[in-house]
Amino acid sequence: MVKVLPTPVPDKLRAEYTSGDLVHRAELSLRFGSESLATTVWRALAPERGVGPRGVRLDLLLSGDRVDVVVEASDESALRATLNSIVKLVYLVLEVLGTGVAR
Repeated sequence: MVKVLPTPVPDKLRAEYTSGDLVHRAELSLRFGSESLATTVWRALAPERGVGPRGVRLDLLLSGDRVDVVVEASDESALRATLNSIVKLVYLVLEVLGTGVAR
C-alpha cells in the first residue's frame, strides 16, 4: 500500500537574470501547512545562509508556515547545484520527520 502524505508545494518559484557579480537568481517559496514544520525546515537550512563556495549567496525568510529561499549565483551551474542541495535538504528533513513523502 502506498501512503501519500501532504508535501510542501512551491507557493512561488521565480528565476531571473540580472547584471553584476551575482547574475543568476532564483526564489522559492515553500508552504508547509504548519508553523512548527516550517520552523524546523528553516532551522535545518539556516547554517547554509550567507555567501558560500563559488560566490553563491543564500537568504532564507521564515514567515508563518512558509519558508522563502533566495539564491543568487555568478553562474547557472552554481545556481542549479545550490537549488538541488536545498531541495535535498528539505526532503531529508521531511523524511526524518516522517512527513511529506510517499511511502
